[in-house]
Amino acid sequence: MSSIYNLEPYTNGKVVLQTTVGDIELELWGKECPKAVRNFIALSLEGYYDGCIFHRVVPDFIVQTGDPTGTGRGGESFYGEPFETEPHQRLRFNRRGLVGMAHSVDPDTAERDNRGRILRTNTSQFFITMSDAMELTGTNTLFGRIVGDTIFNALKIQSYETDADEKPLYPPKIKTVKIVINPFEDIVPRITRAERKAQAQAKADRQREREEELAKFNKKKLKKKTALLSFGDEATEEEAQPEVGQRRNVKSSHDLLDDKTLSRDRIVKNDKQVVPQNNITESRAEPQPEPPKEQVTKPKVDLAAIRKEHSTGTSADVKESIRQTEEAIEAMKSGKKPSEKMEKKGDDDYSAMLEGYKKGKPKRGAAFDRLKAFKEGLRSTAKVVENSEETPADDEYDYDKDTENDSDWMNHQLHSSAKDRLEEDQSRRAEVDYDVIDPRQFKRARKHANPNSDVRQRSGGGAYARI
Repeated sequence: MSSIYNLEPYTNGKVVLQTTVGDIELELWGKECPKAVRNFIALSLEGYYDGCIFHRVVPDFIVQTGDPTGTGRGGESFYGEPFETEPHQRLRFNRRGLVGMAHSVDPDTAERDNRGRILRTNTSQFFITMSDAMELTGTNTLFGRIVGDTIFNALKIQSYETDADEKPLYPPKIKTVKIVINPFEDIVPRITRAERKAQAQAKADRQREREEELAKFNKKKLKKKTALLSFGDEATEEEAQPEVGQRRNVKSSHDLLDDKTLSRDRIVKNDKQVVPQNNITESRAEPQPEPPKEQVTKPKVDLAAIRKEHSTGTSADVKESIRQTEEAIEAMKSGKKPSEKMEKKGDDDYSAMLEGYKKGKPKRGAAFDRLKAFKEGLRSTAKVVENSEETPADDEYDYDKDTENDSDWMNHQLHSSAKDRLEEDQSRRAEVDYDVIDPRQFKRARKHANPNSDVRQRSGGGAYARI
């Protein structure tokens, strides 16, 4: 790839296409293709490419744009007429990302000069290659290339879905063209970007007004001239239709027949009955009484049955607690206070507990007594151990004769042999006390012992001592 770039000449222009798929940076060969580059720069300054869609997408070949109409058959050049192709021997369509001019006519039928160049076929449309297209070399003008990572934005365009005419269903478009480096400073635009935008807006407004007038014209109905015909009056009556909101006067047999049994008075339909209009009197509907609501009776709680159910298989304390709870519930239902007996019992329990804490002797249970006995046993065992001058080592314990009621279990002591204690001391010393060995220490020792030991050997066989 480096050899390809070395063959191409240097560029002298640069623009940025701001599209809906991202920015695309282009470098232009203004020296090799002056007419094509001048045309492209001038149209960009005028805002000619603003809003142009990519109307043709051929995957792995090209994507084409530059037609304001979006059909592929429009476009005009800055010179007012199509201009000729500018081939160059050092510019070839040999890779993707190259920009070339599109022909407005078929190249096979186009007019050529004596050098074989196609004449008057280039206007404003241009394309970007998606791969190598050597068949376009010599027939189309190659005037630019994509640089940098922006080529990936251009490659996104070929992934759009197209119809049978190679036109995208949802085509991307060019927002605007930004000139970075202009190789032709003498270009004078025919119209500014703002003026072209105003012209496009005015054109769109005129088109919308024309469509609205056409729609109004189609809604109007032409009146038929039936006065010259013998049946013109009848046709006019038949075709006349009442306007919206106008009531139709429809006649029935009540109006046409002279029958006393048929009334000609208008009737008004009510939800319940039909009453003639002349018999209707203004009156307010009396509200009907609502049917009485059914009263929901709550089932009574049978306390006797519940008491009988829980009385079997319960202890005396539980039964007494249930009885007291039921008495309290009955008293609350009747609005009375709980019985004096229950209050007195609660006061007695609280008073007894309070007195016990005040005296420093709270009520203790069997668990506290057992804990106290255990502490006394520990104290007595400690005194026995302190009084004994030397405690002999225990014999090997026989696990087969283990009993649960061993009263002397707290006097047992664990002793280790002298060998085990020695090994333990050595391991502890090895962990705590260790020597730090510096390899440079031995070298210094050898040097002080023999100062002439630093002798260098050479390939010649001679030995040379340091002086």
